[in-house]
Amino acid sequence: MDKAADFLRQAKVKAFIENPATPATCLLVLCMDEWGTDMLDWEPETLPYATQSAWNAKMPQANRDKVWALVTHMTTDSFYSNLEAFIHICNALSGRGTDFEQFDPAEVDEMCWGVTEATLIAPMERGEQFGEEIVTYMETRLEYEGFHRVPHMLKKFVKIAPREEELNQTLTSDGIGFENYWKSQEARLANIDIWIKERLTALFTTLEVLPLRFADERGLKRICERARLALGSQQALKQEVMAASR
Repeated sequence: MDKAADFLRQAKVKAFIENPATPATCLLVLCMDEWGTDMLDWEPETLPYATQSAWNAKMPQANRDKVWALVTHMTTDSFYSNLEAFIHICNALSGRGTDFEQFDPAEVDEMCWGVTEATLIAPMERGEQFGEEIVTYMETRLEYEGFHRVPHMLKKFVKIAPREEELNQTLTSDGIGFENYWKSQEARLANIDIWIKERLTALFTTLEVLPLRFADERGLKRICERARLALGSQQALKQEVMAASR
């Protein structure tokens, strides 16, 4: 690669590294393209110095958190077994930042995206499941945010006891039309799914244009295939929102 082409590539990488909207998966792919698996053994504090040295890029804290959330997921089982790690990883992957000093609950949409992106990089193995404490947290958070049906991405892991008849009676006694209530529930679920679809689309399209030097074609292909499958399972969600809002 000549100097002009290399300079242009570095400028493109710098733009992705400094952009807080760059998906975690894309950031990790860029970093591993530069440093390989060696970076998986680094201390988190090494990353900003390395990006500054390689690309003269100042990586935002939110992007550092994204990368290290995926590194943690790839090198440990804590995403599935440790509630604190699960919450931190979901918060970080959402791009809204994570606070390691105090409890910052992962919201339902953050959990949905955390599960989505984590499984793109390292899917749950056969027989593997979330620990009981994490499942309880998911259930509690769904109840806290007023969900009486489970979003698509969490259905494999969480079950909510059906309470429709009880809720319908309560809503009717309060003078609230329960049909509109359940329509609003479906609209909330569909809106989360559409948000996930939009993020998956952004991740997929960004992966395709990353200025890589030593691309692991097979690894990228596997990630892209998982992203396509996830996208393909949600093609009718826009129609669901429209139907639910009528």
